Amino acid sequence: MASSSSSAAAADSRPPKYDVFISFRGEDTRKGFTSHLYSALSGKQIDAYIDEVSLEKGDTISRALPEAIKESEISIIIFSENYGESRWCLDELVHILKRREENDQIVLPIFYNIDPSHIRNQKETYAAAFVKHEKRFKDEMEKVRGWRRALKEAADLSGWDSRGKSESEIIKEVVERVRTELDAIMSKRSDDFQGLVGIPERFEIIKSYLDSPAVRVVVIWGMGGIGKTTLAEVVYNRFSNDFDDRCFAANVRENALGKQFNTFKEDLFYKLLGEKVDIFQLSVVNYKLSRKKILLVLDDVEDPMQFEHLVGKYQFCPGSKIIVTSRDNKLKGDEEYKVEALGLDDARKLFYLKAFGVESCKRGLEKISDRVVKYTKGHPLALEVLGASVFRNLQSIEDWEKEMKKLKRIPNDQIRKVLERSYDALDDEQKGLFLDIACFFKGQRRDFVEGILEDKPIAGLVHKSLITIEDDKIQMHDLIQEMGRNIVLRSTEKLGERSRLWIADDVYYMLENNKGTGAIEGIYLPGMKEEVHLRPDVFKKMSKLRLLKISPYNVYIDGDLKHLPNSLRYLHWEYYPGKSLPSNFKPQNLVELDMPNSRLEQLCDGVQNLRQLKKK
Repeated sequence: MASSSSSAAAADSRPPKYDVFISFRGEDTRKGFTSHLYSALSGKQIDAYIDEVSLEKGDTISRALPEAIKESEISIIIFSENYGESRWCLDELVHILKRREENDQIVLPIFYNIDPSHIRNQKETYAAAFVKHEKRFKDEMEKVRGWRRALKEAADLSGWDSRGKSESEIIKEVVERVRTELDAIMSKRSDDFQGLVGIPERFEIIKSYLDSPAVRVVVIWGMGGIGKTTLAEVVYNRFSNDFDDRCFAANVRENALGKQFNTFKEDLFYKLLGEKVDIFQLSVVNYKLSRKKILLVLDDVEDPMQFEHLVGKYQFCPGSKIIVTSRDNKLKGDEEYKVEALGLDDARKLFYLKAFGVESCKRGLEKISDRVVKYTKGHPLALEVLGASVFRNLQSIEDWEKEMKKLKRIPNDQIRKVLERSYDALDDEQKGLFLDIACFFKGQRRDFVEGILEDKPIAGLVHKSLITIEDDKIQMHDLIQEMGRNIVLRSTEKLGERSRLWIADDVYYMLENNKGTGAIEGIYLPGMKEEVHLRPDVFKKMSKLRLLKISPYNVYIDGDLKHLPNSLRYLHWEYYPGKSLPSNFKPQNLVELDMPNSRLEQLCDGVQNLRQLKKK
């Protein structure tokens, strides 16, 4: 008996043989939509099963089909006009839904040129089909009732209605959804905790908070860099397939600022509901949310009003789960969990992984490694950065001691200063690149940033755990970004002598009072309520200015602008008030020129060297 149970468990642990099982009515869609869908799936290396024999047999379900359904990750049902006439199709449908109930198989219905309500309520051709079924199977009415229940259940699932859409559009959406679901399945099947130190225990706590049939809002809070987002990602990856729809909304604090909030909110509900909704019609949104069990992660929410507008005012379907990460405990949910620093054992393990590539210490460096670990007080990001960026390539105890002496000059309770050790390890070029990204380019495309910054390679910053590349965009942990910006802020109290300016009030004061100097390399002026009036020669002294971005509509020049530094590589000026750039401006270094909503009629007088320019 034990052997039999072990064999069954082993069989269940094997990955299914097929990615997708396709159920369809051959005479309706075999040579058209189904073949096109099959081809599109195959083109994306998605292994789809179609029973070619079923196209000929008609009424008796093959012995192979239940096994094929069982051996598939996802089932796609193509409901068409005559699908309900075939006992073959209806038996397939029952097996598919049984697999969904017992093993959480993903089922995706496509309503091909048919109203889903006709399937749900067995109307039109489906009504006629069941008149025949009830006559033919008058002695097996429970089977017929089972077919009816299956059609209703399947018609209530989220899927695609092809009416009013092109076949290519539908097929593209289906393939993308299948690819996303398969990626999630693979992620879930792999070890969620591989390389993540201290996460399994925390995961179990969050899991216990979510173990309820009711709607649950869980707030994960703690200081920057402590592991809140990592924990939320693991929970999301592990449970995402248990919900009708899901969404991981990253960097809410940044992405939902000011006027961007409504756009962010519209995108969020589009991802959750699969359709555009008017976010101001609360009753409509609540109705749609109440019909879907969703998993929503809101990462890095700081403003309680944002939290209220995204979560508090909505009525979610029972079983829905909302996970929120924040830096402090101002946000209140059904459960709140504070992420603490790592214990000593886990802190050692994480540091060893980053410094040595394994979970054990290099021989002879145990004691000094312990000093580093204890110095960080278990802060995960500090451990990662110090391990990967400062100590990873040091070979001798003497070198480690030198670095430790530098660390001792930094107060233990200031994590920001701990992170500055990774900045100190950079060469001058890398330091400038790092500060540019920290002040201006977090979240921007990698190719865009490298082009503007003279094609300087950013791989060194990736290797030192200062930045990451996600979807070809440059990302940087908030704590590391704050560290970089603080380096600039603490360099001098004189605004005009700082290398980079991005705080609205600072930029406003410097420009209005003409305090610019040759030390300034980058300026970003975000939206301002007050009008900004610039002198025509406001940029004359800024001989090293490389990056200039002005966003407000209410920036005015008292006359024509007379000077722009020839050092400029990036110029973005919304609502630029002049008809041309200064005649003495030589844009030979300009890589990016973006002047939306401006009055610009020509760039400059005369022939100019624009060989570097990539966009204008």
